[in-house]
Amino acid sequence: MITRRWVDPGAVIRDSGARLLTLMQINRVRVLIDVPQRDVPNLNATEWNPDEETKKGDPVTVRMPALPDTMSGLGIPGFITRVSGSLDPVTRTMRAEIELDNPAPKYRLRPGMFGSAVVTVDRHRNVLTVPGSALVRRGEGEVEVYLVTNLTGEGNEREGTLRRMSVTLGIDDGKEVEIREALFPGETASRKLTGTELIVSRATGVIRDGEIVLAISEREVAGEK
Repeated sequence: MITRRWVDPGAVIRDSGARLLTLMQINRVRVLIDVPQRDVPNLNATEWNPDEETKKGDPVTVRMPALPDTMSGLGIPGFITRVSGSLDPVTRTMRAEIELDNPAPKYRLRPGMFGSAVVTVDRHRNVLTVPGSALVRRGEGEVEVYLVTNLTGEGNEREGTLRRMSVTLGIDDGKEVEIREALFPGETASRKLTGTELIVSRATGVIRDGEIVLAISEREVAGEK
């Protein structure tokens, strides 16, 4: 398809190197995304390390604000076709490509459109997760959460003592983070959390190890009954 014309019909071309037309193949388009550094080790592409079962790259859902029907539901499905193999030294992201069919006659996806993409880089089922806001980062690679221990009372009378706990992280989708193992200060053997523990969901720099806190649910915080 001609996407740009540099001369008018009937014009006399005297320069053999003059630019005339810009041609683009748009029945199959290439979508470019930048993958954060934390997800790069789990990224698979069709042309490089494809999934053993599907023989394709990681599944992707593309959504375009210009196409309202893609903003909900299944969006536009695709797969990671290829990756650049190196990270941008400034953004710490790696460029990946997705090729999508764009059939005639509508050619709904047009060159220059922008949108968002959700990539499934890995699947972990039946795992423990906490909100990203619960994490406290201390130094290089050290991550902690605050566990409420020695819980007493019922309802709004529940009280507990904060205890700092180092954690090993798994998959992070930007909202929820997988917790693989936990380690209390002074211990040498890590432990797995059961999911029944109470953890501070919005950790801030003002809370300290050993403080007494009231343990209330999010509904109680919002004033719901």
